[in-house]
Amino acid sequence: MLPLEKLKAVKIIISHANCADGTAAAMFLHDVLPDAKIQFLQYGTEAYQNLQAEPCMLFCDISPHPDTYHQFINAGALILDHHKGSQGIVEAFGELGVFGDEVKDPGVCGAFLAYREAWFKLKRTNGLPGPSGVEAGIGGKIARLAGIRDTWQRQDSMWDEACVLAEAMRFYPAESWLIDDPFAPKNQTWWEERMTVGRVLIKRNDAAVKKAVEGGYRFTTTRGTRCVIFSGIRLSSDAAEFLGSDADLVVGFDYVGIEQGQAVLVFSTRSHINFNCMEFCKAHGGGGHTKAAGFSVRFDPKTHDLSPYAVFEILLGKYESGTAGC
Repeated sequence: MLPLEKLKAVKIIISHANCADGTAAAMFLHDVLPDAKIQFLQYGTEAYQNLQAEPCMLFCDISPHPDTYHQFINAGALILDHHKGSQGIVEAFGELGVFGDEVKDPGVCGAFLAYREAWFKLKRTNGLPGPSGVEAGIGGKIARLAGIRDTWQRQDSMWDEACVLAEAMRFYPAESWLIDDPFAPKNQTWWEERMTVGRVLIKRNDAAVKKAVEGGYRFTTTRGTRCVIFSGIRLSSDAAEFLGSDADLVVGFDYVGIEQGQAVLVFSTRSHINFNCMEFCKAHGGGGHTKAAGFSVRFDPKTHDLSPYAVFEILLGKYESGTAGC
């Protein structure tokens, strides 16, 4: 449990960029900490790696870089995260960190941690109107939906609605979700309008997934790992579900720009079977969950002309041969 006084003193919130769960987490935190600055960061970017520790910071759905997290511990930062690869970092924060274990607490995500560990407690402590139970009200529903989709709880009866929410969250700019009293009854129509857009996006997304998979590059490693790779990191989860047991490893990629003359290429991996995405991605500076993780690579576009498909195939081959990083 995070100390309430520490929570109330938060001035800077760091959340996961380009992620429906990270956006939902930011909503909960902004609602109870409206004066805190929210910064969305993506793993593997220069902004993430160069983030400076300051007093009164809170990380949610993202953890500091493995090389710098001690600086944030020394600065007294708080952290809420559920990515398996970051468990050691979160636990190093002691009472100032809460880790959501995907095994012990299926469905826990960044948004649910923000709801349970910050929003719910600050609402009640401040004497503001709040739910009567930790999963009551629209806030509890949104937190649960975010967790169902982010941790891929397909067996849940609310799976379809969770997918609709995720599509809407990804479609609208993250900042547009940071409204006043987002979970109050007065904003019910606002939610309904956005969920309507999400339902339209679901239909369009299904067609995009099918096209990406059909046009993807397929290869099998010397160890027998069947891989499908295509353009579009946001499609990786749905593509993995679409392919099912026809692939061991499903990968989406995107170029995210140029940083200091280096092209940044991001890979998002998903696995249904025995391939450990987290360990593979950690070997290349990334992280995530056992069956869902990501990482990025940088290169000089003037001297390298390898395609993303070739880059990934080489990295996977080195990992499986035990020479990753060589």
